[in-house]
Amino acid sequence: MAKFDPPRPVRRERTPKQRQVAADQSAAIRRQQREAGGPDPFERVNGRRPSGRRFRPVEVSPGRNAYAAPDDLLALADGLTDQMRTRLRELGFSLRVSHVLRDRLVQLVKPDASADDIAAARDVIGKNTSVSYVTPYRMVMKSGATPEDVDGAVPEHTAVTGSTVRVAILDTGITAEQRTDGWLRGLVSTTNEDPLNVLPLGNRDCYLDLAAGHGTFVAGVVAQVAPDADPCVHRVLDTDGVATDLQVGEALVRLVSEDLRPGGRLVVNLSLGTETPDDRPPLALSVALDVVREIERARHGEVMVVAAAGNEGRARKCWPGAFDDVVAVAALGEDGNPAAWSSHGDWVRCSTIGEAVLSTYVEGSESPVVDPQPETFGTDAWAYWTGTSFCAPQVAGAVAHLAAQNDSSLADALTQLLAGEPSDPDYGTLLTILP
Repeated sequence: MAKFDPPRPVRRERTPKQRQVAADQSAAIRRQQREAGGPDPFERVNGRRPSGRRFRPVEVSPGRNAYAAPDDLLALADGLTDQMRTRLRELGFSLRVSHVLRDRLVQLVKPDASADDIAAARDVIGKNTSVSYVTPYRMVMKSGATPEDVDGAVPEHTAVTGSTVRVAILDTGITAEQRTDGWLRGLVSTTNEDPLNVLPLGNRDCYLDLAAGHGTFVAGVVAQVAPDADPCVHRVLDTDGVATDLQVGEALVRLVSEDLRPGGRLVVNLSLGTETPDDRPPLALSVALDVVREIERARHGEVMVVAAAGNEGRARKCWPGAFDDVVAVAALGEDGNPAAWSSHGDWVRCSTIGEAVLSTYVEGSESPVVDPQPETFGTDAWAYWTGTSFCAPQVAGAVAHLAAQNDSSLADALTQLLAGEPSDPDYGTLLTILP
């Protein structure tokens, strides 16, 4: 496997606890996969929301669901005739044009829409329609592997500044904690803070929410691999790790519009995704990526989107990773071999170790409902965590570091990272980045 050398010594031998955590967390994910047809872990998310805001299941395969927004459809604007729009309004749908996506997508909203209402709207529109998928399903919620406290030493922070390569993280945001160990300083703002504990709505408990700290963990991975990058964190997922593909698509376009400088280089990390029943890409993400490429060309800049491949343990496509112009990253096990619990397929570009990854975490206590052996994390916390969510930022950081180091394009940096290394037909190029 390729050996990536970060700009300072963060590499350590894995401790016995880290090896045990890797085995336990990967086994937890596999158990969840085998329980297909049993209790759906997403129902825990729905139970933490008012009934009118709960997401509805969309069967992907027997025992496996994706989830969609409860009361809306998406349609391509240029496929809606005036007659169609009139008929949809007669059916009780309001039409919201997404100006962020350059008026190319229309959201059809009807509170408490029934399955018959959705079917009637689809009959009117025809092919160019899609439900609004929940993109982080199974990949962000702590319903399989949960973070575990670390033993032994953690990486020492070394400040490196001045990079012209920006790494943007679209996730749950970042902790407001002012860490004393030097990590993640200057990343929190009034708009990207991860509040950690705001659900259930109106009846908060004293525990970390289901995806609390996910963005903080991802940001720490990037910071370890690429301390010379220019990082920024944007909050698009809530503290249970939930957002629709429309929310993610609009956030992606806003991010690129604001952060891509003329002639600049921008790496975007998306540690989220969803399968779809027909393996077709979610409509909003497809339109959003088209708009991103238009912005990229207009500014003569470069945008590379890196996405987690998913934790489904099969070759079915997971979006946005499966788009041709997105770098999908799958997981290797603690031993460096392809991880059976990772999503995979010929659409995966590369893989790196995703078991018991070490990174920055947040202060707070886990719920015993989420983890039968809950832990309490103190200040300046670090944790071990498993998932393709933590593989993608390793590659995003490595590309940014190489591009900055060599003053090269992002495409050339990726080529350099992958060149001449062993590969697997379902896992792409096999890399070692961290630890």
